[in-house]
Amino acid sequence: MLYSKARDAVLGIARVAERIREATTSLSGRSVDLLALAAMFEAAETNERAHLLWHGAFGLSPARHLGAVCPTEGVPASTSWWSPASAVELNRQLRASGRTDYVRRAMQVRDRSADKRKLAESARAQSDGRAQATRTLLGLGQVSIGEIGRVHGKPLEHDSLMLLVSLISRAVRARRARDGSRSATSVDATLHITLTDPQPEAAARLHATSGVWTVPNYTVHIVPGAAARAAARAAADRAGSATPTRTPAEGPSETTPLTTAGAPAAVHP
Repeated sequence: MLYSKARDAVLGIARVAERIREATTSLSGRSVDLLALAAMFEAAETNERAHLLWHGAFGLSPARHLGAVCPTEGVPASTSWWSPASAVELNRQLRASGRTDYVRRAMQVRDRSADKRKLAESARAQSDGRAQATRTLLGLGQVSIGEIGRVHGKPLEHDSLMLLVSLISRAVRARRARDGSRSATSVDATLHITLTDPQPEAAARLHATSGVWTVPNYTVHIVPGAAARAAARAAADRAGSATPTRTPAEGPSETTPLTTAGAPAAVHP
């Protein structure tokens, strides 16, 4: 990177130095070229040849983007623009701002109200399905996977199944507590799951509307997230209040240090 930057800088300086050298040593320049062109205009035999010379020197041509039409047909290109025959009437607004006063038809805007209604209905249906799935899982209580069908009374709905799978997946990746259970919270923190491994290890069949799923026979307990957080804070407060505090009578006195033999030592100021 540094080499390329240095190389570009050196080449740029060399180009500038070359242009300065050519400007000081060459006989060609803008003023010299204009004087030579003026001499050629002076030597032109007719106006047509002068116009050809002008076009060849400066490359000026009629504006192709200008849609105005000259009212007089057959006006040659060599006609001077000062001549009344080549005059073209232009709109005053076009001369001032480059735009005409022609009011064009507004572009048709697509009506997306039907699409918005569909999106709103889809979002409402997803919200209702999530709410129903939350109520279903909260109503199960503490239950094993194999007993969900019996407690629920029918196959588990798709939304409830997906929510349960998401909670189990998050709990499986969590760290185990002292009692071997694992806990996790849903993405929106509205549900809290406590998962316990089956003892002994066993598999269970979970009947759902989308089919029969074979999973480990975990014991799950799903509660509202707010309730789980409140219980955790209460447990932390109880643990903090139960911690014994050390009193001065429990330790050696600060004013009467003990010796290795247990007798009071002399206290020096």
